Amino acid sequence: ATAHARGELPGDADRARLRRALLALFFGIPSAEDRPDEVEATFRAAVDAVLERMRRDYDVAVYLRTIDRIRELLPDAMIATDLMVGFPGETDEEFAESLATARRSEFAKMHIFPYSPRPRTKAAQLPDPVPADVARG
Repeated sequence: ATAHARGELPGDADRARLRRALLALFFGIPSAEDRPDEVEATFRAAVDAVLERMRRDYDVAVYLRTIDRIRELLPDAMIATDLMVGFPGETDEEFAESLATARRSEFAKMHIFPYSPRPRTKAAQLPDPVPADVARG
């Protein structure tokens, strides 16, 4: 029988498993196995126009509400994200807005990386590519 079935309080390992299960169930967001208090909530871009070009099925408001909800459920969670820069068509204004939104979100960790075209993808065929030296900044 589990600790819970025996009426005992869950231990750290049980809480970590429960946390990962809740995040996967409610948000589809994995938690790092080696860091159960770290939640990887991939952003990709923090501007609706860029998310549309990426063909993402969410907007910035939905993403930020999800982050807020995770913080309500797991106040001690360290939320990490990925932010892509230099997606085709991204303007200087969109870049600045994306970065400002990411900063306001107060992520514990951010992985910022430049877009790189992949052969035979729709994104590689989009107009207005951002020069690689600009994206790498």
